[in-house]
Amino acid sequence: MQFNRVLTAFSALTGSIRAANATRPLEIDLEALMQPNAAERAMMGVWIADDGATRLSLLPNGRYGKTLRAGRDIYRGRYEVDGSRLYFEGDTGRTAIGEARRGILTLGDHRFIRPGARSAA
Repeated sequence: MQFNRVLTAFSALTGSIRAANATRPLEIDLEALMQPNAAERAMMGVWIADDGATRLSLLPNGRYGKTLRAGRDIYRGRYEVDGSRLYFEGDTGRTAIGEARRGILTLGDHRFIRPGARSAA
């Protein structure tokens, strides 16, 4: 008879533990984590080289495409924004660092501006 009481108490105990560890909905909003921050939004879009020969498209999904005026792809890859610096890694493994200041994106020896923006001398 005593053994029955132990089993009943043990059963009640496990039932309360299971209820306490019940699965809860995920409290982290993963969609919010995937949204670009303010610095990334400021960099996204199309940038055109000063001479107009090269276009750099920074996409919201962290990808970029660099094309010639004729539409021929030069590079594709991914980019990350850290303040005013941009870090590029091409699909071929090539890396580059760019910097944006006062509406001009400098990437290597190329200077890019937004379409319609006047080039600063």
